[in-house]
Amino acid sequence: MVTQTRAMLWPALLLVLAGSVRAQTAPDLGATSWQLVKFQSSDGSTLSPDDKAKYTVTFGVDGSASVRIDCNRGHATWKSPGPNQLVFSPLALRRAMCPPAPLNDRIPRD
Repeated sequence: MVTQTRAMLWPALLLVLAGSVRAQTAPDLGATSWQLVKFQSSDGSTLSPDDKAKYTVTFGVDGSASVRIDCNRGHATWKSPGPNQLVFSPLALRRAMCPPAPLNDRIPRD
């Protein structure tokens, strides 16, 4: 499921999107901001954020990515080598003490 600002994508995570990102490549993602709607881990568990605005990624046209995971902020680089492909560099994430929430630990760990 995707809101107007789309859904957050992370490496090694399967996210449920309400909309198609099939044909989007680097030029299409630059200068867009996405919100996490649903997180499905490789073990089959599914979590949804209480506030989608707390879980976002913003794609820069220069290949930078700014990430928000609740009260934490991070940066990475991204590229889209072709349709249906999105690659992130390792995420540099500040690990502040956010209020307890299932996604706060799960997303950075996965």
